[in-house]
Amino acid sequence: MEALPRRSRDDRRNNGLNPLKVPVDLLLLAVLSAFWPTLIVVDVLAFQTTSPEGILLAFLAGGLLTTVTIGTLIVVAFDNSQFGSSSQTSSTDVVLDLVIAGLAFLCALILARLPQRPKKKPKPPSAKRQAGSDLMARATEHGAPIAFVGGVLFNIVPGLWPLIALKDLMELHYSTLRVVATLLVFYLVMFVFLEVPIVAYVVAGDWTGNAVTRFNAWLGANHRRIAVWVLVAGGCYLTARGIYATIV
Repeated sequence: MEALPRRSRDDRRNNGLNPLKVPVDLLLLAVLSAFWPTLIVVDVLAFQTTSPEGILLAFLAGGLLTTVTIGTLIVVAFDNSQFGSSSQTSSTDVVLDLVIAGLAFLCALILARLPQRPKKKPKPPSAKRQAGSDLMARATEHGAPIAFVGGVLFNIVPGLWPLIALKDLMELHYSTLRVVATLLVFYLVMFVFLEVPIVAYVVAGDWTGNAVTRFNAWLGANHRRIAVWVLVAGGCYLTARGIYATIV
């Protein structure tokens, strides 16, 4: 039986679909991507500065610019290749999903079995540490430009879950405009842990400062547990998706 011909790019561009309507699979992958460890580290570091909202906003701007641009280039470049053809990748998708799911379970097991580090007792402040704190304070005066560059550099290479999302997006054969719109929604969801504090600091700065202190303490005590459960959730999702693809 001959494979159905792929729709032309003009047909796909004029299919009348809402360019902001994102498939559920991509949204789930975006939620998993939101727990990227680098984003959590950026939150923690920004919360220790005098103007965390500026640091977070700069990193968010650099990250969105980089991820949407590079993601669009990858999807458009592979759209007309055999890799982007759904007729060529249906069986490969199943194997890829199951392999990545296995790796996610393995990483979760390794993280869960790692011994806990003993808590260090706080040391009394010294003149040297005080000088270091002053140096950090002066460095954060130019924190926004540095955070923007960091947002670019740390997002040049897509993470695990975004790579899967890009592969799925290739197979949808969207127009370039819809690819950009879809990736923008995807990465806005992924960067939600940066966006929420920014809005909170603008709306309720005093309350946010107290909440951030509690959140940092909770995050420090549970960061490994969060990573384990995110890996398990991602592995379960990819396993279910692979099994479902073999059935239908």
